[in-house]
Amino acid sequence: MREVFISYIPEDKRRARQLAEALEEFGWSVWWESAIADDEHFDAQIASALKSAHCIIVLWSPAALVNETILAHAQLALNKNNLISLVYDDVQETHTIPSPTYTNLSNWNGNTAHKTFQILLSDIYELIGHPPIRVSNRIFRNLVVFVTLMLVVIWSAFILSILHRNRTEELRDWQEYINKNEAVGYQQYLSAYPEGKFVRVAVFKLDSLQEASSWEKALIANSIPVLEAYIQENPKGAYKELAFARIEELKDEQAWQEASEENTVVSYRVYLRLSPNGKFANEAERIIAERTKKVAVRPAKVKAKSYLIREYALPKEVLSVAIDPNGRRILTKGWDQTAWLWDVRGNLIEELKGHKDWLTSVAFSPNGKRMATASWDQTAKLYDVNGRMIGEFTGHGFHVSDVVFSPDGQYVLTASFDKTARLYKLDGTFVQSFSGHRDWVNAVAFSPNGQNILTASNDHTARMWDLKGNMVAEFSGHLHWVTDVAFSPDGKFIITGSRDKTARVWRLKDRKNKKLVGHTKGVNAVAFSPDGKKVLTGSADHTAILWSLNGDMLQKYTQHKGQINDVAFSPDGTKVLTGSSDRTAKLWAVK
Repeated sequence: MREVFISYIPEDKRRARQLAEALEEFGWSVWWESAIADDEHFDAQIASALKSAHCIIVLWSPAALVNETILAHAQLALNKNNLISLVYDDVQETHTIPSPTYTNLSNWNGNTAHKTFQILLSDIYELIGHPPIRVSNRIFRNLVVFVTLMLVVIWSAFILSILHRNRTEELRDWQEYINKNEAVGYQQYLSAYPEGKFVRVAVFKLDSLQEASSWEKALIANSIPVLEAYIQENPKGAYKELAFARIEELKDEQAWQEASEENTVVSYRVYLRLSPNGKFANEAERIIAERTKKVAVRPAKVKAKSYLIREYALPKEVLSVAIDPNGRRILTKGWDQTAWLWDVRGNLIEELKGHKDWLTSVAFSPNGKRMATASWDQTAKLYDVNGRMIGEFTGHGFHVSDVVFSPDGQYVLTASFDKTARLYKLDGTFVQSFSGHRDWVNAVAFSPNGQNILTASNDHTARMWDLKGNMVAEFSGHLHWVTDVAFSPDGKFIITGSRDKTARVWRLKDRKNKKLVGHTKGVNAVAFSPDGKKVLTGSADHTAILWSLNGDMLQKYTQHKGQINDVAFSPDGTKVLTGSSDRTAKLWAVK
């Protein structure tokens, strides 16, 4: 049973600990959080302590005044006539304290000789009397009845002198440790006096110092894993909320850094999806608004320098491009929610409408009579040759990132940030889902015979599947997101592009690969030439590179002023098309 019960809210834990330690030094047995034996019977322990306490002290703060538990404790104490109220300077006069009298400890710093603390002691003395004399160890209860009275007196005097000496040494050592207030001192005290009078106080002071040291190390490290480790080690720590707040700040900063490095409207939109209330949200919105501002469409320019044949100016950054099978038409992203169909001379033919959010991908069917688009609105849509929407593909739970036709033109394959790919018939009937990636699926491709598909994912892998959804092979080795994939025309090779600044050409029969090294930033797009002898890569470093299969650099296209998001070959392999964040698509010659 404890004479004094301290009722307080978690925010006042430091004050409660300071008060409990001071009262315990005067000999009272004090109940507060430190007296809890285990968390499982927390409520029962509190109820028992309240019932048996001779005196209930309530620490009042603005938050405590509206806390139902604290108010209930105070009402119980009023009913038992054993309430003592303490307030601090953050309780204003306008607050109503449910107590007829109270003591203000605003200026008390823990000194037991302080005037206001002495007033508190007087209140406790008046309520429950002076603290009882506690004897921590009674070594002997019954002396041998047959010894002589002199031996009893001498033996008792000897024992009392030892106890007195030990208690004097303990008090002297304790005072020294208290003055230094260092972890090593409290450890020495616990080692020397395992059953000493101040064991409990020493344990809690040691815990506080160790927690403070752990928090200081976490702040210096300033990393998410270290802060998360601090929270796991100190689930009720005084700095837990600060640790959570700092973790969120670091995540926000990392997301912004990734968005800034990619520096596209899409990357800033992704940042806003991840951190809608982030520190950089206003800046992301400003950049998006500036880059998506509608501008007049300029006519195509014919240029004669450095392989460039023609430039197509668009109002927005170009995320996806495609050339129809006869090489006479080009499909690009137009405004945010539309795609534009051009002839190769740069004349705008049609605008494909129908989406409700950001457009991500465009594709022609193998016979050129159908077109498909993918969007952040979680759908892909099908259009006829005149730009009329004739179908829709639904079912994904997040943004659709890519869309392609099967080689026979009878199916449509989509990729999504929901970590899956989905196969549909042209009429929109769902056929098969491909699940297994651990992160966003960025791109998809059909094998030339239509029997397998490829997926590229942010989990750093590409995977090959059969049409029943079974994974046939996994291609790992990239150090960052795999952004794009493609099959060679003969089906013997595949190519993968990655944010790790490389592309890899893989031979399917043994999965050996050739790394293509030459870009200075992430590779966003890859494509095989129609004859399968060359590959094309587009990069965030503003360039596209034409390679041989053995890794030789054949041509470099360098006139874009923004990152290249997509690439395509003309059907005859004599031209390549690039789409860039600089709001242009460019048609180049292959020399």
